[in-house]
Amino acid sequence: MKFLYVLIISFSAMASYIPIENIGTCSTSEMYFRLNSRCQSFHGKECFSIPQDYNCAYHVFQEATWLKEQVISCADALDCESKRASLVCNSEGFEPSMNLEPLEAFCVKFSPAQVVVDAVKKASYDAAQAQKVAMENAMAAAKKAMDCGRDVKALLVVRNASKNLTPAQIKEMVTTYSEIDALLSSGSLNTAKAEILAAEADNIIITNDDKTALAAKIDECLLNN
Repeated sequence: MKFLYVLIISFSAMASYIPIENIGTCSTSEMYFRLNSRCQSFHGKECFSIPQDYNCAYHVFQEATWLKEQVISCADALDCESKRASLVCNSEGFEPSMNLEPLEAFCVKFSPAQVVVDAVKKASYDAAQAQKVAMENAMAAAKKAMDCGRDVKALLVVRNASKNLTPAQIKEMVTTYSEIDALLSSGSLNTAKAEILAAEADNIIITNDDKTALAAKIDECLLNN
């Protein structure tokens, strides 16, 4: 069992391969291969390993390159050899080298082909994700506010049902609460509360107890949100 567990962990840690030209393209039909040979056999093209955190939105393929820095011009081959021998490279992994055409000594480092993060694409991706999350949060908050508005309207219906209002009074009640009803439906809770508290109590359609109860219900929702 222990051997099997180790085998599973080792297998999961293996690299995944996809065609080089597919890296960073976000192909919807992308297939990952555990073996480079199988990937290349299946696609008929050169494949390359991708990191475990690979994201096609911002990872890109970077060709192998020779990095060169601390370049010094030389007078001739002997001068280049002398400057190469005395050159101390400042960056890790760089080694002294020289060219005869053009005549120069320099520090060089081989950078193998690799899949790297494109900083510009990553920044754009992060910004888009942040915007998406912000929109989702705003939508969730709006839904909660509208759900609360529906609960407040239900409380109003319950309170008015106990008043035995006449048909004429019911019509007047609908007219009186029309603006408040619209505010509650849209989730504009603070504005609806202000309108409720500002409404003039007539002790029939709108009572002070009604105003207190509805305002308290809105406060309850705001606290929970």
